[in-house]
Amino acid sequence: MSSAEKQRILQMVSDGTLNSTEAARLLAAVTEREEMLKPKSAPSAKREPDPKSTQTIELQRKDGSHYSMDVPAGLAPALAKTIGLYIKESAKTATRETIEGMKAIAINKANEVKSAVRGRRGAKSSAPLMVTEPPHETKRREARKRVLEMLHNGRLDVEDATNLIEQLDSFFEPETE
Repeated sequence: MSSAEKQRILQMVSDGTLNSTEAARLLAAVTEREEMLKPKSAPSAKREPDPKSTQTIELQRKDGSHYSMDVPAGLAPALAKTIGLYIKESAKTATRETIEGMKAIAINKANEVKSAVRGRRGAKSSAPLMVTEPPHETKRREARKRVLEMLHNGRLDVEDATNLIEQLDSFFEPETE
């Protein structure tokens, strides 16, 4: 910025014609205009990379073939770190996806087993599966129940109920050969 323009803007601030905000905007605009009017420097000739300032990195493609790349020596450590982070994140992602896939397979298999079990139960009957006991056990249980009811109602005393239950047990015992 020319000193004459700067002096004029500062004088206008001291006279009260401009406030500090307006003066700051004017100074910025003048500086920007001067930057745009400056002649651009001639583009420098494209230089060949100095072999000492580059580092060759070999990378492997997915198909197993290799290729090399010349990288500025200052970028090689950063590039190696970036590639390492990429590999680490890829491994984490692959692991997560594998675990999610295995969970989905396990859930699907469990649902298949559930539906197969329900199908088998539905084919026989819709009632829940129950263990059936032999007919003599059913009769024995009912007879014991009647004896206990008679004890509860006062028709039998404890001694008579005990004798009756023992006799019922011996009567309903399955015959062993």
